[in-house]
Amino acid sequence: MMTQSTIITHFTHLHKLPTKKKLTIFCNSSKKAPPNTAELEFQEHKNPSLSEQLKPLSTIIISDQPNQTHQLLSKPKSTWVNPAKPKPAVLSLQRHKRSSYSYNSQVKDLRFFAKKVNECGSSEESFLAVLEEIPHPPTRENALLVLNSLRPWQKTLLFFKWVKSQNLFPLETIFYNVTMKSLRFGRQFQHIEDLAFQMTENGVELDNITYSTIITCAKRCNLFDKAVEWFERMYKTGLMPDEVTYSAILDVYAKLGKVEEVMSLYERGRASGWKPDSIAFAVGKDVW
Repeated sequence: MMTQSTIITHFTHLHKLPTKKKLTIFCNSSKKAPPNTAELEFQEHKNPSLSEQLKPLSTIIISDQPNQTHQLLSKPKSTWVNPAKPKPAVLSLQRHKRSSYSYNSQVKDLRFFAKKVNECGSSEESFLAVLEEIPHPPTRENALLVLNSLRPWQKTLLFFKWVKSQNLFPLETIFYNVTMKSLRFGRQFQHIEDLAFQMTENGVELDNITYSTIITCAKRCNLFDKAVEWFERMYKTGLMPDEVTYSAILDVYAKLGKVEEVMSLYERGRASGWKPDSIAFAVGKDVW
């Protein structure tokens, strides 16, 4: 038991302790490694859309000398910075860099040519007359650029057939998909189905985008039986429908009064990670 004098002595000792003393604490934190971004990007772009497949066109340089190295020949101009505004985090020549593809003379020529094709007469004779003015040989890249720039479905189909007749390079799936996309805007299901049969005959793969275009076009044309037929073909190949295809075929089943098919497809889609959109919810509301 501590006496009163002992307590006073102990308190005095504590009072004399230095009060300003730095204490350094070392702390080791173990954080989990961030997820592999490469794996995440692979999962997200496993089934690229048609616009993503066409995106490389905006970065390809069509040139007579493709291996030519582009160097900075002149000293860059100084950049004026407004002192009244906060300084940007990064200020370099790369900040406002634009793709040289947009300045390439061949691309300008091809876009101007595509505009002339769009504006020419609807007859095949007028179309062939304009084709004689094509400024550069129809390589894979510039043929795809022109094809994707055509708006009337008639012109798109004529140009596709013309490129195919030239037999300069094999027509890949993307050429058929771009043509089908234009035909879908014109509600030309028969032409789309004919192209799909040509793909099968020529050994060209029908991918997810191809089936989705066929099915959605059939739905727009109120050809519900055709939509179901091509969806069943797609299902047999093992391809997974995308969000648009799921919603379209659910709507088709509902309009045909196939309630069991709607419920089965809905459950199957949800199990595969599909997220219903407004169309799917409206279908479900009508059915259930």
